[in-house]
Amino acid sequence: MPATNSAPTAVFALPDRFAKRFTKSFLHQRFTKSLYVVVTTLVVTLLALLTSTLHAQEPITPPQPTPDAERGLQIFAERCASCHGPAGMGDGEMAAQLPQPPTALGSETYLRQADPARIFAVITNGIPQSGMPPFGPGNSDPISEADRWNLVAAIYSLGTPQSQVEEEQAIVDAMAAFEPIPAAEIAGTVTNETTGEPLSAGVPAVLNAFTTDFEPSLTMTTTLDAGGQFQFDLTMVPPDLVYVVTVEYEGISYGSDVGQLARDEPALNLEVSVFERSSDPSMVSIGQLHIILQFIDDQVQVSELYQFTQSASTVFVGQSGDPEQGSVHIALPPGARDPSFDRSFGGTESFFPADTVIQTEDGWADTVPLRPGEGTLSLLVRYTLPYEDSLSFSHPLRYDVGATNLVFPDAGVTLTSDGGWQEGEPQTMGEAGIFLNFTRANIAVDEAAGGGAITFSLQGEPQQINGTSAGITPQRDPTNALLIGGGALLLAIAVSGYALYVWRREQESEAEATPQAAEERRQALLIAIAALDDAHEAGELHEPDYEERRRALKEELVAIWES
Repeated sequence: MPATNSAPTAVFALPDRFAKRFTKSFLHQRFTKSLYVVVTTLVVTLLALLTSTLHAQEPITPPQPTPDAERGLQIFAERCASCHGPAGMGDGEMAAQLPQPPTALGSETYLRQADPARIFAVITNGIPQSGMPPFGPGNSDPISEADRWNLVAAIYSLGTPQSQVEEEQAIVDAMAAFEPIPAAEIAGTVTNETTGEPLSAGVPAVLNAFTTDFEPSLTMTTTLDAGGQFQFDLTMVPPDLVYVVTVEYEGISYGSDVGQLARDEPALNLEVSVFERSSDPSMVSIGQLHIILQFIDDQVQVSELYQFTQSASTVFVGQSGDPEQGSVHIALPPGARDPSFDRSFGGTESFFPADTVIQTEDGWADTVPLRPGEGTLSLLVRYTLPYEDSLSFSHPLRYDVGATNLVFPDAGVTLTSDGGWQEGEPQTMGEAGIFLNFTRANIAVDEAAGGGAITFSLQGEPQQINGTSAGITPQRDPTNALLIGGGALLLAIAVSGYALYVWRREQESEAEATPQAAEERRQALLIAIAALDDAHEAGELHEPDYEERRRALKEELVAIWES
């Protein structure tokens, strides 16, 4: 099926963690290719210059293409080693029967003064007085001219130290790794996961290729066949390119996983899944909501981590049916200031600004459609609220919440209202101090009543424990804001606290865990361990605290795996 080239277009903002590796590879490529050209040119030029000094029976023309030493060594072993020896040192098994000792072709002394064209002439015409026969036309089983030049190259390789051979081979291998892939194929099927059927024929599919520093390199377009399949045939493509296929269906763009061709496997399969649109909000829920508080001056900074789930096999485009008017909606508490939004798809490993969040009449909304599945969107919302020794917090909700986790520093502030909250064990996080954590499960939202809300009340003047004395001082350290920067420490506190709460609650009730619940606990603990590792690498945790906390999480994880 036809595929057409068009001007490259930046379609995706992909991660840049491969940039350093690509830069190093690119410089290596430029160096090895240049070295190869210089060496090849030098050999050919040397052969041409020395042609005029020979005393052969006929003019000698330098070889084209460049001689193959590896091929020459095979011929040397078959036709020459019996006299000259396997390493060319003149110690072959027939050497003693000759009128003169064979030349030690592999010796440094010989190769220092050797002349390629003269070696070729000797191979061709022989040296009768020394007992060496001709291997050119005068031989009953002549060696071809090309193979005689291959022998010349082989003789020069005999005197090359093994270390140099290995170094040169490494250069050749490195150079070969960057040679274009002669022919490749990228294919796949576009499936409507809502209906289970392949997409109909004629729908455009776009292949985007990027360098490993994610600069656009190539864009090709084709159309789907009757089976919903696409195929792109490529020629002479750099091996470092990464590829993604995109398809637009009902106004929404869908993409495949990112893939890369391999020289030994020049075929790549990239599947694309599309979905029917849905405007039913009952299919949307918040699997987990983590609320982290930090007290700074006369305000409290709030970070909320939403993990959205969409249970239908459709893509949710918002209740209006137009994702540009908002898909998932978020309401903030009255008095919230300076809101900001970050997103992560399918996990909490990395966040980036959610520029697609818009303000609505009753709050905020994301304009990116919500894909089906659990935790397919993680949205981090941050804002501030005024705080003067107390706070009555009422957080509107638009969707059911499976579990909510509330975390704040143990610094003189207490949770004074019940509201269904259960207190968990305090969590020690190194220099960040001790954090109190509370959980609340299964908050159902009544749409007929206008939604629902999370409520709690706080009382007390925020204080912190001075790390160098036993004194208590008002908490006025702005650097504590780093705790709610959307980074590893926040996730470690929130996610691990929730995971441990769920695990211990089930142990206490002696309820039999379902496979799904066990998998959720495993995932939460793995995320918590990864977050702790990130926090440790960033210098946010002391070594003893990090090791103790990681050990406890691993023990929990092992217990789940063994159950």
